[in-house]
Amino acid sequence: MKLLRLLAIVMTIGVAVGFTGCDDDDDGVVYNDDYILLGMNQAVKVLAGGECYSNLTLNDEERNDTTFTLDMSLYQNRVADMSATVDLVIAEDSLMSAIDLAQDEANGNKYQKYKNARLLPASYYQLSGNQMTLDVGQVVSSSISLTVHYSMLLDDPLRNADEELVYVLPLQIRNSSSYEINSAVNTWMLMFTVPVLEGE
Repeated sequence: MKLLRLLAIVMTIGVAVGFTGCDDDDDGVVYNDDYILLGMNQAVKVLAGGECYSNLTLNDEERNDTTFTLDMSLYQNRVADMSATVDLVIAEDSLMSAIDLAQDEANGNKYQKYKNARLLPASYYQLSGNQMTLDVGQVVSSSISLTVHYSMLLDDPLRNADEELVYVLPLQIRNSSSYEINSAVNTWMLMFTVPVLEGE
């Protein structure tokens, strides 16, 4: 009798744990309710080894302007249950920190790509806006278009025959009106490598 009573207690506890251990939405996806953070989608897509950067190498045969789309979402592509607006800023401070870290060999190879990097001049690109909004019931926010003038990069007066020219545009979301921002994927380091001049 005692054994049956003990088994009943164990089964009751097991069922209770099963119902409280996770949050299943109607779509069958299991979410972590303690980790509802905003991230820039372009940073999420390239996240590797704790870094979010893209390195684009230009060539003289492709001089047309190039356009990128910038937007944000919640972790695990959750549907927003409240609206959120963030500012899109050029995080010059983040780039300067990366450049400083690159000067110290003790930091290894992780930051070496920034050693000779420069901030992309404002005249070399255009942004269609400076805020993104994730509306209630949506998965992806409104977008901002970034247009980069490749011809200006290729005709940069600093370009020479001895060393590649490296420019970085550090794009970052800040100042959310509601949800917190995930600091691991709030910045996209967009890097442009301009090759050396040939025939000089």
